[in-house]
Amino acid sequence: MNQLAKYVTPGLVEKSVGLPAGAIDSFAWLLMNEMAKGVAPQAVAKVLEVDVAELDLLADSVTGGDTGINHDTWKACVITIRSISLANNQVIGQGWDALEAMAVNRIANLVSDASDRLSIKDAVAIAALANKAVRRDAGEGNRGGANLSIHARPGGGGEMAFEVQGGNLGSIRMSLSTRVQAQLEQPRVIDAEPKQADRRMLTIEEIRNVKPE
Repeated sequence: MNQLAKYVTPGLVEKSVGLPAGAIDSFAWLLMNEMAKGVAPQAVAKVLEVDVAELDLLADSVTGGDTGINHDTWKACVITIRSISLANNQVIGQGWDALEAMAVNRIANLVSDASDRLSIKDAVAIAALANKAVRRDAGEGNRGGANLSIHARPGGGGEMAFEVQGGNLGSIRMSLSTRVQAQLEQPRVIDAEPKQADRRMLTIEEIRNVKPE
């Protein structure tokens, strides 16, 4: 049975594994879908506030067996849901990639055919768009938002290091010595005014004589 681009329904699963129509009720369908996502039956039972034994009874009512969620037919239902969902996700991803490839190829052909007839304005606009495009084969793409991590350097005598990650912009790593850390924690405020009323620039000697509070 071709499972690509199929909408997963209880009827489809019943037909796939040979169950009679209507065998999978809403609660059984919920449990099957959660298991297909990789959720443990114990976790589902905890959310529903029931025992795992009750889930086994639910599975038995669907399969007509006595081994609960370990019954081969029940496992086949879960596998069917999982495989169809994965296949659909793959089709969606490949479909969008194919559309992107066709569109890019169309633009490339138009630019190639236009040659010297393409205006400078249009050429610049196309070049700017191409420059901003994400090239997945080159490792580009969304790498998450910006974040900051701070940690002590091993054997650094109290020194700290921090890394700023800026998504597609890459990351910056810096180290702070204990002296710089102390200055950041207790900043020194200088409150001084020029000695001359004409607001001329201070000389080196005058700057040296400025005393912080």
